[in-house]
Amino acid sequence: MGINEFIPTFIYIIQQLRALNVGFLDLIEERIRGSVNADCGRDNNVSFAVHTWGKQAPVMISGGFNGESAQKAVDETYKDYKLAIALVATGRATLICPSV
Repeated sequence: MGINEFIPTFIYIIQQLRALNVGFLDLIEERIRGSVNADCGRDNNVSFAVHTWGKQAPVMISGGFNGESAQKAVDETYKDYKLAIALVATGRATLICPSV
């Protein structure tokens, strides 16, 4: 069972959050299996969620980024979303709540 089977549900939930004027959306891209890093496939990303959320409010994306990949995400992958504050979190599982 992969993320693609749940995309319609995620889209619905995100649309309902937007209707409530939630302040920001916090997303995590797949990057681990158990306690180790894993290549979960770059096709399994959260771009569908960012597109559904829109440009009106900030999006925070984390999940296996380093300095170079975070810069690419901001400059290329999500460049059309500069109207919102683009945050890309880097770090490891020691972050308890990266959105605080």
